[in-house]
Amino acid sequence: MENLPNNSQPFPHRGAMLWDDSRNAGFSIADNPQTGVNADFASINWMSQYNDPKSQLKMVQKLVKLRQRSDALNQGQVYIGKLYEHSAFTITRFFREDNTTKGRMFLGGVNFGKSAVDLPINDAPSINEAHLHKAKVEAVNSAASNYEVLETLDLSTQTLELGPEEGVVVSFAV
Repeated sequence: MENLPNNSQPFPHRGAMLWDDSRNAGFSIADNPQTGVNADFASINWMSQYNDPKSQLKMVQKLVKLRQRSDALNQGQVYIGKLYEHSAFTITRFFREDNTTKGRMFLGGVNFGKSAVDLPINDAPSINEAHLHKAKVEAVNSAASNYEVLETLDLSTQTLELGPEEGVVVSFAV
């Protein structure tokens, strides 16, 4: 690495693992460990994320499990939707064989904006063939306020309502 602004400090990604809210974040019992811990370790640590169903850790675990059991997420095609209101978009994964979409489609909707959006999903491939009235919420991010995992949604309006900085992954049969 070259031209770093300050190369005398350790890189943030080489810091101590924040295990819990105990002394030194559970990383070390030393009085003065060489590697310091972040100041917010009491609220942001592995144990707090493990116990929070909407944490980044839980979301990644759910997405990994989904990928392990889905052809669409393993080998499927990807469609990235148009940017909406400069802050939101969709990513669709689907498995196509013999020019036909098969199995379940997965649609991730993400809003990076500071205000809510009604994100259109009608540009996703094969969306008109999908059973949108029985969409299933597969994963949500920590900012999700509109959705719960395993909730059934009716997306027949072909619109996904997303709050500020909210992300959700839904699936539906084709």
